[in-house]
Amino acid sequence: MSVLAQRYARGDFATFRLAHPYAWLVWEPGDWKPSTGATLTMSANPAKAGTVRAGESLGLALGTGPKLVLGRTSPADLEINDGTLSSRHLALHATDAGWAVEDLKSRNGTKLDGVTLVPGQRHPLANGARLDAANCVFTFLTPEGLWTRLRSRP
Repeated sequence: MSVLAQRYARGDFATFRLAHPYAWLVWEPGDWKPSTGATLTMSANPAKAGTVRAGESLGLALGTGPKLVLGRTSPADLEINDGTLSSRHLALHATDAGWAVEDLKSRNGTKLDGVTLVPGQRHPLANGARLDAANCVFTFLTPEGLWTRLRSRP
């Protein structure tokens, strides 16, 4: 996120929108629990790996869809190596009305703005919506929402 903020610090929204016309999912800083499988990607000493405090938020461009699966391992489109996520945790669907989220019968559940989702049901996403996927926190942002967030950074 800091790279985008620096790149567009002096630009205008029209220039930003041309380069980034799609919605974003921002992985917010928080506790990160590495998975225990063979796909561990971040640990100097896996035997001592526990919960690690994350740093900066990470922006994930959603592109045009039509469906993106977020999960811990392949075949997820958006892979987040956190041990609390299911392999296929949730799906993001691009619809004519915007984006929607669906829990894919995940082990630790998904919440949308504090409300636990019923697996298999799609729920529309509004700009600024908070998604809690197990212990991972995400914010859904439209291009306008991301632009506003980048411009408000200290």
